[in-house]
Amino acid sequence: MPVLDSTLIAKVARKLSQAPDSRRGQHASILVAAAGAYCLSGQLDEHLDELTRPTGYDPSAARLFEALIESALVVARGERALEPAERTAFQNALLLGCSGYLSEPRVKELLRDLEEQLAADGLDHRIQALGEVVRGPEQAREMLRVSALLAEALGGVRHGERALLARLAERLGVCQSTVDEILVETRRALQE
Repeated sequence: MPVLDSTLIAKVARKLSQAPDSRRGQHASILVAAAGAYCLSGQLDEHLDELTRPTGYDPSAARLFEALIESALVVARGERALEPAERTAFQNALLLGCSGYLSEPRVKELLRDLEEQLAADGLDHRIQALGEVVRGPEQAREMLRVSALLAEALGGVRHGERALLARLAERLGVCQSTVDEILVETRRALQE
């Protein structure tokens, strides 16, 4: 396994928190907005209200957050378990990338739950389930972007990760050229 670069992990975290196209006036990513809703599912915090609907907790946004993290986990690990250094890097990138909305124990618990679900259901079933959560091309693209960024943090998108991104894209109804675009954008963003 390659040595994990803390500078790269910090860059990935920064890119996770930013909207992919800030020119449209959006500053936070879908991941950050969904993280706010996810936090509301556990405990309320007054500074999260700005990220959610005026009515408060949004269960579909919380499900989307879990799906974004699960998709990255599926792409990063595939059929194998994460090594301890990879798990730590994944957790750190999430903690920083979610703009402080998640605590370390909450991230660890979420990853443990998602890994147990993946082990119980299998890769094919989880990829199918991920497709049921995503609503629209913007969420599908964000799922692929988050997955690609976190895979880059764990040593890069190699053939196996690329194949899993392609399977995920197919399930999401996204053409393969979009996966290529996202990978190019991801690599370019991390070189900034």
